[in-house]
Amino acid sequence: MYTLNALAALLYVLPVTQAHIPKIRGFAVTWADDFNGRRNTLPDPDNWIIDTGTSYNGGPAQWGTGEIQTYTNDIKNVRMNGKGNLQITAIRNAAGAWTSSRIETHRTDFTAQPGGKMIIQGSLKIPDLNGHGVGYWPAFWTLGAE
Repeated sequence: MYTLNALAALLYVLPVTQAHIPKIRGFAVTWADDFNGRRNTLPDPDNWIIDTGTSYNGGPAQWGTGEIQTYTNDIKNVRMNGKGNLQITAIRNAAGAWTSSRIETHRTDFTAQPGGKMIIQGSLKIPDLNGHGVGYWPAFWTLGAE
């Protein structure tokens, strides 16, 4: 049985509409976050870990994937918009260095019941980069602990 840890590592997201938690016949919601916090606030720390820096403590450099940005918990990089959306924004400073944000759920016990199925779902709105998205790598991941 795999334990799943939902990880959102997004380089740039501009949500336009609020996504509602869906009801899917035959499934029950185990956990959800609809990001209904106040504008320009961080996501709920009871639900989310905001990774900072360029690696986990003792982990490989650049998160093991060669990422060039530094993750922050600055509301310029990660914030709720007050309309039920989480915004993660990559920013390039005057020196050419990038900052962004990476968040993970606190929970690590997402599992299907024995013999059952589980759906993990997210909604991402990605801006149109008109073919200029080199290095642009938004992601919604689920990573097994086993």
